[in-house]
Amino acid sequence: MKTIKLFLIFTGFLFFNSCNQEESQIQPVDDLTDQIGYWHNVAVASVFDNPVFTAALKAETLSSSAVRDMIMIELSKKDARLFDYETIRTELDWSDRILEEKEILNQPTSAYLRKKESPSVNFEAIFKYLHQTNVIGEGLAEKFIQLNKKVMLNEVSRQEIIKLCQQIENLPLSGRERSYVKVFNQVLRASDNYWGHAHAKIQSDRTVGIIWADAAGGLYGMLCGPVCSIIEAAMFSTLVAIQ
Repeated sequence: MKTIKLFLIFTGFLFFNSCNQEESQIQPVDDLTDQIGYWHNVAVASVFDNPVFTAALKAETLSSSAVRDMIMIELSKKDARLFDYETIRTELDWSDRILEEKEILNQPTSAYLRKKESPSVNFEAIFKYLHQTNVIGEGLAEKFIQLNKKVMLNEVSRQEIIKLCQQIENLPLSGRERSYVKVFNQVLRASDNYWGHAHAKIQSDRTVGIIWADAAGGLYGMLCGPVCSIIEAAMFSTLVAIQ
């Protein structure tokens, strides 16, 4: 019941904001792709540096949609034209279907657990889906899956995973693969800058998993463009950080 009430409050804020915004369009990819990491940090900071939202996150178990709405509300305050909710609603609805159908976000199995746990993220499913849809080749997908296993087994530090991911850019990649890898690494580095600092509200031994979640979310979100990349990266970050 608390979760429902909180979701309605966030939705109400979102509705109020959207009703008072002028009609807008998402900026072209070339204007925003190089800023995804920056805006990702703005989005994450708007949640985790906000005592009202951090208190809500501690008190409630939120769905991915509720977390995304929180992020969108805050981003729209920073740039109402760029982050116009109604403009990208179709893309986010499509994303929700893929996240569910491909089991990228796994909801707790019972009603009791849904009250206690947030959705978990299956990162390997992201890389497999990007390969299945011919966004990335089999070789790149396997590289991401191998690195994912290292992260899940806590076999790498923040510095090591950043270095390993940077080396991917030296591989023979298609033009599209290279653009996706650059976004992945951009978000990874930006996320490390945020979560790696002392002001971040998280235990240091969990940071690798969180910055990996951010980068994977940014990679997945690029299927719908840079705005969705920012939003999905911040959503994944929040879901993993609050677990």
